[in-house]
Amino acid sequence: ARVSEFTYNLQEGQLPPRIAPHFSYGLGYPVFNYYAPFSYLVVSGLDYIGLDTIAALEIGYLLALLVGFVGMYLLLRSYFSFYAALAGAVAYLSSPYVAVDIFVRGNLGEMWIFALLPLALYFLKTNTKSRFIFTALTTAALFSSHNILSLVSIGLVILFILFNKTKLLNFAVIGIALLLDAYFLVPAIAELGQVH
Repeated sequence: ARVSEFTYNLQEGQLPPRIAPHFSYGLGYPVFNYYAPFSYLVVSGLDYIGLDTIAALEIGYLLALLVGFVGMYLLLRSYFSFYAALAGAVAYLSSPYVAVDIFVRGNLGEMWIFALLPLALYFLKTNTKSRFIFTALTTAALFSSHNILSLVSIGLVILFILFNKTKLLNFAVIGIALLLDAYFLVPAIAELGQVH
């Protein structure tokens, strides 16, 4: 239902979406002020270009699995051998929690944060001036994937950066990522008192 409402907002030119107009018996509900938007951008983008909503959702989960596998492989490969990195990436995606997230909870946002965290850490570890924008975009996507875990990921990213060589460049990445996510973070925090 949220994907359909997000897509409806995109079709109506409402960017970023704030209200799910058909929720609350047609009165609308500001669900998108409080749900992290990145996973909905991915899936609703697929829905917007013509895929069926269910197919777009399934592809969104598959993309999250693929991004998580590649990200974990690259991160582990920067520390370990090919086979160790491959085994670690397979173990990361075949954990029971991932299956529960997909098949029981249906938590798209959590799937995307678990997909983007290793990829963002890899880009932060190998960050250069030529990759700065791509690293900032990946980190911004991480910070807007899930409400609670995005806040946790900010702390994890800061700790990771403290043990990395390119501290100044990576702290600039965090600043840019938070600015890119301000369209979601500022209203979510500022309007928290209006939620009952």
